[in-house]
This record gives sequence, C-alpha cells and structure tokens, in this order.
Amino acid sequence: FENPGTCGDVDGMPGVTMNDGRQTFMNLIYGAEKYPINDYWAADCDGSLGITMNDGRQIFMNLIYGEEDYPLVCE
Repeated sequence: FENPGTCGDVDGMPGVTMNDGRQTFMNLIYGAEKYPINDYWAADCDGSLGITMNDGRQIFMNLIYGEEDYPLVCE
C-alpha cells in the first residue's frame, strides 16, 4: 500500500503546518467527529505504531527544529 499523501499533513489543507499537530491532539482529546483526521497514514508520523500525542508533538518539533532532528516518519 502506497499512500499518495504527505507525511504529517493531517488536516487535508496543503502542506504540513502547526495546525496538523494541533489537529492530532484535538482528535485524540475530543474525538474524530469534532476534529477529524483527513489522512490517518500521515497522522502516524513519529515512527511508532499508532496515532498518539507524540505524533502531534513530532509535527511541532519538526517545524520548529527541522527534519534532521525531528524527522516525520510515516510507514
């Protein structure tokens, strides 16, 4: 299975932004009805299995400190 999306692009809006990290947090806290995830493959971006709070954090850290220190890894 090859996903055509962009790793970390959770909300369906173009590009990986801080909102993608926020959307991950809000989805986990308040549920998918209020805060849907557009691409579940892209949301699991920390290299560990499953979508967790750390995936949202990984997006923030990637945007702040860069890909080298905080890579987005979707498998």
